[in-house]
Amino acid sequence: VIANDLLDVIYNGELALEDFDINADEFTMPYYTIGTLIKDVSHASHGEKSFISLAISFGLIYESILKYNILLLDEIDATLDTSNRMKFIQVLEKWIDMIDAEQLFLISHNNMFSMYPVSVVSMNNSVTDENKNADLIKIKLS
Repeated sequence: VIANDLLDVIYNGELALEDFDINADEFTMPYYTIGTLIKDVSHASHGEKSFISLAISFGLIYESILKYNILLLDEIDATLDTSNRMKFIQVLEKWIDMIDAEQLFLISHNNMFSMYPVSVVSMNNSVTDENKNADLIKIKLS
């Protein structure tokens, strides 16, 4: 249910996971795309696979986050292209609201989060007049 709620953010009901069982004989995850049942997510596009994987991962974390709601996501957006990263932010925002997260630490090699009112810790490898040291850790509070 949680995974499909998150997939709805991007696909507006046009892509949804079907119920599936994992067992020793078979490991398939059927899904619907635009009303058509597809036998397994292995047939999904690269972008669809990325979002399905993220939605399932977020669903599993949601089920296990009973005691603490401080999260660490390490390069979870790495498989996404630029346009899908912007969509990912929408999914991430919905998920944060769903779990009522107090803190989220996200490690990313992308600068897309710099436009959000969040605390950003960035590694700056360029040498400029204001940054004489390579690998300076800079904290920006927006």
